[in-house]
Amino acid sequence: MLGMTWSGAVALDVCALVCRGNRVLSEDHFVFYNNQQTPDGSVRAVPAAGPDKAAVRVAFDALPEAADRLVLVAAVDPEVNPDADLSGFTDACIRLLDPAMTELGRLEVSDGRARETALVLGSFRHRSNGDWDFVKYQSCSGPTSSLSSAMKPSTDTTLCMITVLTGPPRPACAWASILPLRGAARWD
Repeated sequence: MLGMTWSGAVALDVCALVCRGNRVLSEDHFVFYNNQQTPDGSVRAVPAAGPDKAAVRVAFDALPEAADRLVLVAAVDPEVNPDADLSGFTDACIRLLDPAMTELGRLEVSDGRARETALVLGSFRHRSNGDWDFVKYQSCSGPTSSLSSAMKPSTDTTLCMITVLTGPPRPACAWASILPLRGAARWD
């Protein structure tokens, strides 16, 4: 389970995009309030439990073979807050939860800024050995449809924070903080 929490009163929609490169596999692989899960059920929007404000259940080992990343996005809800921006979006993180809702770790994400309406929180990228790394992104301004420009990680904010280990135990890499989740690629 991935729980998202942040400070600020602005209403946000959190979306999960199942992608190959910088393209969503299909409209059905864009999970948000109007499409609660992928066709295979590997990614599902679920009700959040405190302190989270949004939650997504992901079965990384069940994602489509064509998928090489899972991107998480937060966007201002224009129907609830038409003039809002992300200046109040602070102290944000993605919480990694086990099936009992015990926190296994936290992935810090970028704060929002004035005039920004959407933020790519980060993406989990599939490695050739079957593991999934988390990459932190920077925010973007403009409407949600302009998110493709934010799909490229910025050099100063790119940070490999976690590897979801799906194979046998391996030594930790010097360039990444490895959270010991051996065999826990399926958080549900």
